Amino acid sequence: MKVLITGATGTIGSAILRHCLQEPSITSIVALSRRALPQDISSPKLSTILVSDFANYDAALLSKIASADAAIWAMGTTDANHEVNVIYPHTFFTTFLDARKNSEHRSKRFRYIRINGAFTVSDQDRSLWFFSEPRKLHGMSEARTLELGKQYRDVCQTFVVKPGGVATSGAGVMECAGKLFGDGAVIGAETLGAFVADLVVHGEEEEGAIFNKRMVEKGSALLKGNK
Repeated sequence: MKVLITGATGTIGSAILRHCLQEPSITSIVALSRRALPQDISSPKLSTILVSDFANYDAALLSKIASADAAIWAMGTTDANHEVNVIYPHTFFTTFLDARKNSEHRSKRFRYIRINGAFTVSDQDRSLWFFSEPRKLHGMSEARTLELGKQYRDVCQTFVVKPGGVATSGAGVMECAGKLFGDGAVIGAETLGAFVADLVVHGEEEEGAIFNKRMVEKGSALLKGNK
């Protein structure tokens, strides 16, 4: 299985990448990145393609990635950056899938996983107390991704993964946070990484949005070896 990933240099993307590298079914991972990956992330099955502009894909680049079976879009910012959070993911989705329709790989149903957030709001007129502009922008982008998923349903299986706060601390901290805020509010980076790596391989979730509580339940079981 060949998998594409963006955002692999970030906290969430790197956790997902590490778990993907541990998956025997994934034989090739191509990181699309503006810069080289950290030296501590390496594997014979990992390669990097440097992309200068994620809003434009030429024929040469598309030909290199058209054979991929899945993509994990983990690139994003926490602010209201329209280019990174809206234009980049949607340009990739439509450009890649349109090119794939005309390739020898068109018979395979692609699997696309977009990492977003639990606190996004799609209603652009809703009044919010905090981080109003970023939450609405991410909510609008998420809604658009789900719409595209329906439009391309024949050729693509689309998921929007919505983690809450992502913690990089140990299990003890996560347990306390879970008791305070519930499974819908926080998830460990390793738990999220395990969940997404399993999802990209098996796709065994209902298409559409996947929420934090489900990821905590399944990701925790995966880490314990009890799928």
